[in-house]
Amino acid sequence: MPSDDFTKTIAVWTRGSNLDANRRFFPLSAVMRSDQIAKIRPSLRVYCSTGDVKVEAAVQTSDDGCVWPAANVFTVIGTTSQIDDGTSYGTTFEAVTLNEAYARLGVVVRNDTGSGREHAAAAARFEIKAC
Repeated sequence: MPSDDFTKTIAVWTRGSNLDANRRFFPLSAVMRSDQIAKIRPSLRVYCSTGDVKVEAAVQTSDDGCVWPAANVFTVIGTTSQIDDGTSYGTTFEAVTLNEAYARLGVVVRNDTGSGREHAAAAARFEIKAC
């Protein structure tokens, strides 16, 4: 798969915890209308990990497309994840329920097991099926 299928690569970091409550959302897409998204197949790529970084695909929603919730408010898309360096390709389209007018796609990051603050570079590919 060509690298240009993936979003820009951004720096991501953990909060030093493997608890789900400490995951952090990093946006990767432009703002989209939620009513145009029915299913998403995410693929994830991680580079230059300091170790113990788990990246998952996620979506955030907003009523107006300008004001977004805190970085710990999001919905994970399916079960595709990437731990440390490498690429995980999504195999199925995941149905998503988006209850607000606008959405943006991205990744959430947390430690896989440990409690050290870790960082990496991440990119994603989001294949979208419209409603």
